[in-house]
Amino acid sequence: MDIIFKDVNYTYQPNTPFSHHALKTINLEIQSGSFIAIVGHTGSGKSTLLQHLNGLLKPTSGQISLGNTELPGATSKQLKDLRQQVGLVFQNPEHQLFEETVKKDLLFGPKNFGFNVKDVEKELNDVMEQVGLDHTVLERSPFELSGGQMRRVAIAGMLLVKPQVLVLDEPTAGLDPSGQKEMLQMFKALHEMKQHTIILVTHSMEDALNYAEQVVVMNQGQIECVNKPEDLMHNQERLRRIGLDIPEPIESIRYMKERLGLEWQEKEYTEEAISRTLIEYIKAGATS
Repeated sequence: MDIIFKDVNYTYQPNTPFSHHALKTINLEIQSGSFIAIVGHTGSGKSTLLQHLNGLLKPTSGQISLGNTELPGATSKQLKDLRQQVGLVFQNPEHQLFEETVKKDLLFGPKNFGFNVKDVEKELNDVMEQVGLDHTVLERSPFELSGGQMRRVAIAGMLLVKPQVLVLDEPTAGLDPSGQKEMLQMFKALHEMKQHTIILVTHSMEDALNYAEQVVVMNQGQIECVNKPEDLMHNQERLRRIGLDIPEPIESIRYMKERLGLEWQEKEYTEEAISRTLIEYIKAGATS
């Protein structure tokens, strides 16, 4: 499913004293099967844009094409189909969980979208394994689980309705560093194995750098730039100007290039890649 925003504007509470122009002439194309990160400071328009992706909000002006669905103008049936195709996981998973047991919660979405429940039950263990949950939690209350487990349950419920697009709003918020890495690795695996389109809304430039194929930077309701992750190195001053932190690996690589004259040849921007480059530099110096 390709997603295309064309001259999209959105205003909260138009024609009132509380009117707020949250999206301003957004033009953006997200290709099917891609992994996109949307970054920006608080109030930049990230969450507003996100809610347009499955019709929770509709443009005040302009048009969005989501596969065969057009916003505004979609019928109620088209919106229901769209919400099955575009799975949205909010930052706080408890907002999406409400049933007595994890199993009932997981089956709610498929029932709502008209899936055969017996067929879905056969898939439960596979989906639980995909998101890193043990099947023993199925009969527990979702509210007895940790925050990370609740988030995984919300994602498993979304996967059971077989969406084409996964929209993730700050999915690692509140998790410890180990949990954050596990969560992002899970999304990477889903993208590679299932060819899902992944749209990751995050405040972490480092996560965008290491996992996304393209990074959309938002600022004051507008798209500031759309870059490949490696091109962020060439936009450091621009990012600082709009209040975004430069990822530590980028700062380290810049230092190595400027002070040590190193050429960066790694495909990843991680601590491990930086260590490898420095070790090769030291070895080369020792043998010269």
